Amino acid sequence: MHACRTQLLSILIAAAVSVTTAWSQESRATVLGRVTDASGAVIPAAGITFLNQETGVTTRTETNQEGNYISAFLIPGTYRITAEKMGFKSLVRSRVTLSVNDRVELNLTLEVGSQAESVTVTADASLLDSANVAVGRVVSSEEVRNLPIHLGDVDNIIRLGNGVAFTDEPAKDQPWQPLNTAYSMAGSPSSRNEFTLDGASNTFHDEARSAVGQAWTPIADVVAEFKVQTATFDVSTGSTEGGVVNVSLKSGTNKIHGSAFFNKETASLDANSFFANAAGTPRANLNLTNPGGTVSGPVYIPKVYNGKNRTFFLFGYNWVKSIASGGTAGGIVATVPTAAERNGDFSALLKLGSVYQIYDPFSRTPAAGGLFQNQPLPGNIIPANQINSVAKNIVNYYPLPEQPGALNGTNNLDRTNWPSRVVYHSTVYKFDHNISDRNRVMFRVTTNRNDNHSVDYFGYDNPSVGALFYQKSIGFAFSENYSFSPTLNMDVRVSDASFVRAQGPNDAGRAFTLSSAGFPLYLQNALGPSQRNFPSFAIPGYTSLGDRAPLYKNTETRSAGVTLSKMRGAHQIKFGGEYRIDPENRAGVSPTNGNTPLAFSAPTAYTVGPLSNAAAAPIGQGLASFLYGIVGGSITVPSTTDFAEIDKSIAAFVQDDWKVTRTLNINLGLRYEFQTPLTERYNRSALGFDPTAAMPFAAQAQANYALNPTPEIPVAQFLPAGGLSFAGVGGKPRGLYNAPKTEFMPRVGFAYSPNSKTVIRGGIGIFYGSLGVRLQDAIQTGFNQATNVVASNDGGITFASSLSNPFPSGILQPTGASLGSLTYIGNSINFFNQDPRPPQLLKYQLDIQREFAGFVASAGYLGSRGANLEVSRSYKPFPNQYLSTSPVRDQATINYLSASLPSPFANIPIFAGTGLAGSVISRSALLSPYPQFSGIGYYTYDGQSWYDALNMKLEKRFSHGYLVSATYTFSKFLAANTLLNAGDTAPAKFLSPQDYPHHIAVSAVYELPIGKGRPLFPGIKGVPRLIIGDWNLSYVYTYQSGPPIAFGNVLLTGDPKSIGLDSAGRSAAQWFNVNAFNRVTAQQLANNLITLSPTFAGIRAAAYNSSDASLIKQVPIHESIRLEARIDSLNIFNQVSFGVPNTTPTSTAFGAVTTQKNVPRRLQATIRLTF
Repeated sequence: MHACRTQLLSILIAAAVSVTTAWSQESRATVLGRVTDASGAVIPAAGITFLNQETGVTTRTETNQEGNYISAFLIPGTYRITAEKMGFKSLVRSRVTLSVNDRVELNLTLEVGSQAESVTVTADASLLDSANVAVGRVVSSEEVRNLPIHLGDVDNIIRLGNGVAFTDEPAKDQPWQPLNTAYSMAGSPSSRNEFTLDGASNTFHDEARSAVGQAWTPIADVVAEFKVQTATFDVSTGSTEGGVVNVSLKSGTNKIHGSAFFNKETASLDANSFFANAAGTPRANLNLTNPGGTVSGPVYIPKVYNGKNRTFFLFGYNWVKSIASGGTAGGIVATVPTAAERNGDFSALLKLGSVYQIYDPFSRTPAAGGLFQNQPLPGNIIPANQINSVAKNIVNYYPLPEQPGALNGTNNLDRTNWPSRVVYHSTVYKFDHNISDRNRVMFRVTTNRNDNHSVDYFGYDNPSVGALFYQKSIGFAFSENYSFSPTLNMDVRVSDASFVRAQGPNDAGRAFTLSSAGFPLYLQNALGPSQRNFPSFAIPGYTSLGDRAPLYKNTETRSAGVTLSKMRGAHQIKFGGEYRIDPENRAGVSPTNGNTPLAFSAPTAYTVGPLSNAAAAPIGQGLASFLYGIVGGSITVPSTTDFAEIDKSIAAFVQDDWKVTRTLNINLGLRYEFQTPLTERYNRSALGFDPTAAMPFAAQAQANYALNPTPEIPVAQFLPAGGLSFAGVGGKPRGLYNAPKTEFMPRVGFAYSPNSKTVIRGGIGIFYGSLGVRLQDAIQTGFNQATNVVASNDGGITFASSLSNPFPSGILQPTGASLGSLTYIGNSINFFNQDPRPPQLLKYQLDIQREFAGFVASAGYLGSRGANLEVSRSYKPFPNQYLSTSPVRDQATINYLSASLPSPFANIPIFAGTGLAGSVISRSALLSPYPQFSGIGYYTYDGQSWYDALNMKLEKRFSHGYLVSATYTFSKFLAANTLLNAGDTAPAKFLSPQDYPHHIAVSAVYELPIGKGRPLFPGIKGVPRLIIGDWNLSYVYTYQSGPPIAFGNVLLTGDPKSIGLDSAGRSAAQWFNVNAFNRVTAQQLANNLITLSPTFAGIRAAAYNSSDASLIKQVPIHESIRLEARIDSLNIFNQVSFGVPNTTPTSTAFGAVTTQKNVPRRLQATIRLTF
């Protein structure tokens, strides 16, 4: 009865999501084949049983009339496969290893005889994957367990596959770096890959970088294995134009297994960086500890429930605490006010010269030439009754000096050894339940959190500086697999992956209130609860105050889907679907913006003298202005960003996996995806740009322009029009653009085996990426409002505000969409292209794979062609026709275009306070379309890419005490997604920034031959075994060419071939020939038509070249208990990978490299107990 209810539930769920497709990517394995007798005749109705040798769970199927069988959704592991048929001997195939996303063809031959007799074949399965056409690499459990990985973060070995290029800094190798997964795969844009966990989406989106990252980072101890697929032609794969990283977690077995580990890393064992050594800077202090562990097994409740062969669990926990200080770790040498200065006494500065004289701002009077004059402040001491009470409270948040510092008091507080702290923890709970041989379910929950405390170098109890940055994720997945019959299977899944990124003040900052510092209550009321933190204060000469700007950002990937698999004759037909919801909620600043919503600055303009055009002193005058309460600044309400956006998508597919003959498999499939447009819950977003929108000031602007026109634009043609439209306003839709409806993705693949040792495979298919929250946020122009602090309206004769009352005229409120097309007139705006196209990648590949002597070698071609790539453009590009075509600096054109003309927008009220409010405007601004805006940005979708690669791989799975894998990719990656000139009609084609021609990855694990069960001295015992037995070595080598160096609008002095230097002449001080460029500031190009490619053949940044190694000692304690001691040396030879050199010809550092992109050698010591 229970099974019937479960079956009914499955059918109902399948019906509910039948308009959707299969879960994003499949992590489980499929075994298929044909059963014949010795003559080759097929055997129908033969029973096939799959026994998981670790869990005892069995799965049964049988052959159809053509002798074909299939068993899908098998959990990766080691299986015993039995084939039975009356009149034939049973065939037992043991030790068949199934990996993540395997599609294994296993043909079985039965001998005539009694079914009670059996023929047992004990051998590893073939290395060849003769039924799978995907390009990828499986990272086995032995590699995950043994390879050197920093803090067990398996993301660090994604780069071992073919066609994979890491595009970020190799130093980002900690599990709390969510974008340490910045890979380009098979010519896809970087960070556009799909990450799955047991087949469920494990991605989050970071549209600020147009990137997709991994929401929950698994550690090695819970990972069974994973597969990196750079190109897969299975239509159940979707929602990405990139590759797929499919991680399969361990499951519980019939025995209790687990581990407990402790990692340790200290600076005393690490090397210093290249540039720190060169500068004599000491190595950073580091104290990193990392305990954790796992436990798995059958669910067992004494006298209540015994889950052996039925119900299993897995629990994993990982905790990291890292404290770094000094050297290259950060810290600060600060400048803080002295005890006398914070009381208004600057007399000590007068000893250094008259430039430090402070002038009384309240003595200001007009002077000749439109200037002002002030009287010196007697004794450089501010009268106590003139010190602003709020300012006095704020300066007392500064700690007192702890050292003399420079003569003028700068650098008087040394906090270079102040520690920054990172605390990270991660958990996973997984349950597998075998309801019957036909019905299995899985449920999993994952969580992690990273707390990063930094820049609190004025004290943990001081709210004026310091920040807490944290990230957390929580995810769950549920799946049920039901077999209706030997030929019909269904898989239903539901999942959610949530990722939160947040930042704000430290503990003391959260306890701070504006009223406690003396600010008026209206400031507290104007800001939201999360925005009422310590304001920013920029005081010239002194270290700035202010904690980290508040931000809360939560992104999710919610998914529900079903896949059905039907075997019919020689065809396996899959169909099904997925429904996704991608919400994002954000409040606070942009992730790349560090300003608090309430920010103040201390001007020096009112305390210099005797005339107002005098130069300011290095220190003192700004703080004096601040103590008087004279400030600038602004408040932004409600916050820089405050939105709740969402998009949804559905997909459907059908695929026929056709076994044409015993040696030929063909995959034919079609996938369709539809993604709704992005919407904001309350329509708080700009929509598009209406170029015909009438401007009420147009006639006045035209009349003003007629008084001083520029000859290129007749007066009759100067009639400003055009402005923003808004979501849900004036009949406009809520959707921020029109949803594309043509995302059909046909895919074809084949695998041909001319003999048992060779497979030739190929495929071609179309892949689409996403729009919506993965690429762009709601545009909140008009939905936040800044109000500036106006210190004086008459140059300082009188003061209109003070720090005690910074906004006496009130705080402006956002206009929202109420101004319509007049919104943000005089400023720069952005809008949504109303007809976007999702990025498309056409992938195709052909390779040959050959097995020999326990190895498998492959070589092949992999290519892709990208289309619909986003191109950043201006909707008001400066016309190319006015640009100079001179090969040298054209000063006449520069002067003409930069000439100031009377502004047609002067004295028009709506332009007040904007960048176009002045009395003059440049000629170039008038020649650009839509001159009423200073900038108009949007995206077009006409970018393209071209990727071609030769892939070679040699692999030996673990046997006879070792494994080895080596991959080599030789590729070329061209792109056309950048404009050389804003007025160009099409982007220019040149080397992609992600072009890395050579990529080599070698990994190996070797059991030294001495020890129990090993070739030499297998019976060794006692102290000899403890000393020389049971040692393992592992090694990873990675080489990746450097990216092409992109130059700007440079002027060459000769042949571009002269730019490069050979290895003997190249150094960090001079990476390329700087003399090949004109470096004279007065001769640099401007206002010219750019035709020169920004990249040059052979001019690249340094390659990444690194070796990692592990030495592992196994100490058996009991038959099932083992202690492991290991040392991982990361970058063992301390090889330096330099960053990109300076490319500004007029800079004194031009051609020099000043950064190191990889991490110097580190040693990681680990103790692990396994049972």
